[in-house]
Amino acid sequence: TWRGYVVAVALTTLTLLARHAASGYVVGPTLVLFTIPIALSAYWGGLGPGLLATLLAMCGTAYFLLPPLGSVAISSASELLQEAALLMSGVLISVICMLLHRSRQRKEHIIDELHAGQEALRRALRETVELRAAIDEHAIVATTNPRGEIQFVNDKFCTISQYAREELIGQDHRLINSGHHSSEFIRDLWRTIANGSVWHGDIKNKAKDGSFYWVATTIVPFLNDVGHPVQYVAIRADITERKRAEDALRENELRMRLATEATGVGIWEWNVKTGALR
Repeated sequence: TWRGYVVAVALTTLTLLARHAASGYVVGPTLVLFTIPIALSAYWGGLGPGLLATLLAMCGTAYFLLPPLGSVAISSASELLQEAALLMSGVLISVICMLLHRSRQRKEHIIDELHAGQEALRRALRETVELRAAIDEHAIVATTNPRGEIQFVNDKFCTISQYAREELIGQDHRLINSGHHSSEFIRDLWRTIANGSVWHGDIKNKAKDGSFYWVATTIVPFLNDVGHPVQYVAIRADITERKRAEDALRENELRMRLATEATGVGIWEWNVKTGALR
């Protein structure tokens, strides 16, 4: 950037002024002093400022320090050799410092990316924790390995099943099997999730005290790179009261049908909106 070039001009000028002010005390041109502003300019600004500092140092020393003073002309081979040495040193230092400068920039860029990645990871972790808290507040959650062994259950699972977490981890879901569903129902469930598909359905389970409860269940398989399940996540909702209401409705309908059949009384329905009789 332009700041690097400003630094090159300023440092070279200050070095030239300091060397010129010390002319009465220092014998010889001591051009090696000018490698300092060249190195600093190249380190902070890159190749361009380093080369600019080299050019300014050559012109300044030729004009102010090497005879004939007040001219950039070179009068002897030794002076030409000194200027050539300064040029070579300046270019070499500029290239080396440019590489160091780029290395520092890459390191800073990597550090910035790491910080950004860590911040994104923290946000993702925070969102995951919040999402899990929201799910745990509403749903009954469990995870199993591909063999069906329970690896995790949330508090709602323990509450509805009446089993402690320690009693559930390492077991499979046969522990809460009510025996209500057929073998074909269970095989279809496992066949679906083992093939990597999501399964939805209602399941009747048995709690530790022998009571039964119904859960609307969604089982999601997590797959590896080759498409094989490595974990199953089951999310359930308690629908026991709904099932009880449905059973009560069916029982009432059955009683009504049996009563009407036994008494021989006919029943008809009239749709008020359409006027249809049935």
